[in-house]
Amino acid sequence: MSALKQKLTDLLAGRVKASTVIGTGYKNGRKSASEYLRTQLANSMLSEKTKVSTVIVNSQGRGFKTEAAAKRSKGYTQLFNGTADIFVNKTITDYGVWPSVLGDGYEIYVCAK
Repeated sequence: MSALKQKLTDLLAGRVKASTVIGTGYKNGRKSASEYLRTQLANSMLSEKTKVSTVIVNSQGRGFKTEAAAKRSKGYTQLFNGTADIFVNKTITDYGVWPSVLGDGYEIYVCAK
């Protein structure tokens, strides 16, 4: 877990490129890499039954400053309205906002089956 946390810290500080974490071809690589690492970190601390499908952060790859900011975000609004197209052939079963695993604010978590 500490290796993932260090990699995320290095990514946000600019010491690691997003392409080394998730490869190339992403529209916003830093955000995508941050979400991937945060999902891995969260799932490493959760039980098998409570694992999340993804975590959503702001466009810079950092956690939202406040819980209210996370709930005002485009991602949360789409989840709330039922218009999110995050997954193909999966149904979103739960979503919400929780404190960031890294401690830099709040993240949106999404569970899908």
